[in-house]
Amino acid sequence: MDRVIRNGVEWTRVCRSIEVSERHGKRVEIDIEFDLALFRIDGTVYCVTNVCPHKRLPVIYDGFVENGIVTCPMHGWRYDVRTGCKDTGNSKLSTYDVLEADGWIYVTLQ
Repeated sequence: MDRVIRNGVEWTRVCRSIEVSERHGKRVEIDIEFDLALFRIDGTVYCVTNVCPHKRLPVIYDGFVENGIVTCPMHGWRYDVRTGCKDTGNSKLSTYDVLEADGWIYVTLQ
């Protein structure tokens, strides 16, 4: 994965912009620590951890997406991909900043 510095922030290039479409998630495995899910909502790309907090399975990218909410395909928990927050309870997905530039998607891993 290529890394670039923009405005003092290190960004990791994860995929081409055209690989992230509306209503479908895109899985990106950086390393054992970072398994990510990318979603495009109303033209903007968001990034959350791909690992469901319930069963610790990397399945979030494969969930049904509607109105910015992804439903985990394993048990139906619902998360807002813009904030990582679960619709009920305290569980939350980690979120990562996204930069879309020059036909590429970059994320911060901090």
